[in-house]
Amino acid sequence: MFRNPKEFLPNNKGTALIVLGLVLLFTSHALAEFTQPALVILRYALFIAAIALYFSVALAFHRERLRKKDARETTQKN
Repeated sequence: MFRNPKEFLPNNKGTALIVLGLVLLFTSHALAEFTQPALVILRYALFIAAIALYFSVALAFHRERLRKKDARETTQKN
């Protein structure tokens, strides 16, 4: 099937972080049925990590859009 792991990994860093966040969310959801305190803490820690990944990807995307907009405005002025 796959010759090396790079064949099925996303090329874009942001896409990889979104996929990792999705895996963390699914794992967090799977831990929802357990009531042990350590697993509850792990569940919420995974959820917070997934939200932090999504926020960092959104922030990087926003910064990239602003950078491109500034570059476009600079070239139009000249």
